[in-house]
Amino acid sequence: MQAIMLQVTMEAGKYLVEQFVVQGLVAAVALPMTVMSAANLIDTWWAVCLDRAEKAGKLLAHVLMSGAHGDRCDSLTMVSCIMSSSHVSNRAVHGMSRCVQTMV
Repeated sequence: MQAIMLQVTMEAGKYLVEQFVVQGLVAAVALPMTVMSAANLIDTWWAVCLDRAEKAGKLLAHVLMSGAHGDRCDSLTMVSCIMSSSHVSNRAVHGMSRCVQTMV
C-alpha cells in the first residue's frame, strides 16, 4: 500500500513540476514575443514615415533648385521635435548640396 502511495505521490509531483515548468517557459517566451511584435509594428510605421520624408525632401530640393517659387530668398527651418519634418528639411538640403556639387 505504501508503495502505491509513494508511486502516486511521485507521479503527482512530476506532473506538477512539468506543468509549472511548461507554464514558466511559455510565460518567459510569450512576453518577449509580444514586445518584439509591437516593436516590429512601430518599426514599420517609422520606416514608412522616413521613406515619405525622404521623398518629400527630394521633391522640395528639386522645386527649390528649379526656382519655381521665383527669385525670392528661401530659408528652411528644421524642427527637431517633429522628426519627419526635420528629416524632410535635412533631405532637401542634402539634395540641393548634391545638385550644387554636380554643377561645379
